[in-house]
Amino acid sequence: MKIKRFQAADVRQAIREVREVLGPDAVILSNTRVDGGVEIVAATDYDETQFRRQNNVPRPAAVADEPKIEIDPAQPQAPAYVAPQQNIWSQEPTLVQMRKEIASLRDMLQNQLSDLTWKDMARQSPTQMQVLQRHMRMGTDVEL
Repeated sequence: MKIKRFQAADVRQAIREVREVLGPDAVILSNTRVDGGVEIVAATDYDETQFRRQNNVPRPAAVADEPKIEIDPAQPQAPAYVAPQQNIWSQEPTLVQMRKEIASLRDMLQNQLSDLTWKDMARQSPTQMQVLQRHMRMGTDVEL
């Protein structure tokens, strides 16, 4: 195994030098930044065991066979569609009572405004008002 150290201004130049000197089968063992550029250590005829012995690099630990555990297919814990829940707070008795009172006030106000409109119409054009009332009693369309 041949090990050589290359220094260049940048990584691209250093790799080009490695290919020129050691060939395309060269193995890069390390690279570091140094003053003025990059230093690459590369080798040919690379033997990993020999490199580890020379550099006291620990081997990776052997991976133990993991026990095979049979797993049941996943079952859904909740249904796919969840119906929206009703707002329970909106059914509170005090809110229901308030809604009824507001609806009652609205009806009363509409009746009063309707009466005022009829009275105003009767004052401005009494004849038209009488014709309109007759049509309403007969059940015919007012627009006719």
